[in-house]
Amino acid sequence: MMIMKKKNKHKLITISDLALHLGISEGYLQDILSELYSEDTKLYRSWDKIKPNGETRPMDAPRDKLKFIQKRINGRILQRTQISKIATGGVRGRKLKDNLIPHLRQQMVANFDLKRFFPNITNKQVYEIFILIGVSPDVARVLTRLTTFKNRIPQGAPTSSMLANLVAGYGGSHCLDGRIENLCAINNFNLRRWVDDISISGPNYIKKFEPTIEKIIFESGFIPNRDKTAFISKNNAQIITGHLVNEKANVVKQERRRIRAILHKCKTSGLDGYSKNRIDHLKRSLRGKIAHISSINPRSGNKLLDKFNSIEWSSLINEMTNSA
Repeated sequence: MMIMKKKNKHKLITISDLALHLGISEGYLQDILSELYSEDTKLYRSWDKIKPNGETRPMDAPRDKLKFIQKRINGRILQRTQISKIATGGVRGRKLKDNLIPHLRQQMVANFDLKRFFPNITNKQVYEIFILIGVSPDVARVLTRLTTFKNRIPQGAPTSSMLANLVAGYGGSHCLDGRIENLCAINNFNLRRWVDDISISGPNYIKKFEPTIEKIIFESGFIPNRDKTAFISKNNAQIITGHLVNEKANVVKQERRRIRAILHKCKTSGLDGYSKNRIDHLKRSLRGKIAHISSINPRSGNKLLDKFNSIEWSSLINEMTNSA
């Protein structure tokens, strides 16, 4: 599967063309590039994020002025390409539910995780993607500088998910997406990839293809995380990216119960010891989680939303303010 450009009224040949296309001045763009070329650039915040299993993940989050440009690159260049339907995460117009629906009511679900997905993608691969999209070599070099850090895709940049999708989908039958897609098409398997999570479903004999799929992953330049490889039959809770797909797409029961319990506590026993800022944060967090649940299972989400709306949030804040 080769990347196909959508029609674009801008020809990105020069740096001036790029600045115009991104809606910024050429001088501002040059200033950002100068900062990025500095060995001690302050345009990223870097730290190691500790994962639940105790391992660490290197995080490189762009600061606001670089993040603004990366959002423009993502929206005005990367998202204006056509990629395979199997890539769902990070693609405009595609939602988590699109990643789940093809796997409903299947005999077997297989999950494969790609280890260090972003860090394994190099600036050379990113440059090749921009060339394939159709910009000039000079513009491709600038775009690569704007979207990579420490010679790789940074974990935490707005452009990283889509760039990773394009790298995984580059090269026709020799790319990760293309080769696994061909294997699944031949065997009538269902396939979707949510960023670094590959999910395949179909008959019980999917498991015998595990060595073939791992070989494809390795040969495509990625690393399978064998600790997260899972084959789940229909007699068990079939979970993809933390969501059930046995009969209908749904958030796992433990998460729904957890949200319900927090709402019950807010409603009945209050939030003793919480500051105003902490209550505001909790309120926003709960509203976001409920919105996510509603996008997967509207009926369950609406029930939680009713409980959320029945809470006197202003009264909770006043109680904490008066008791302080």
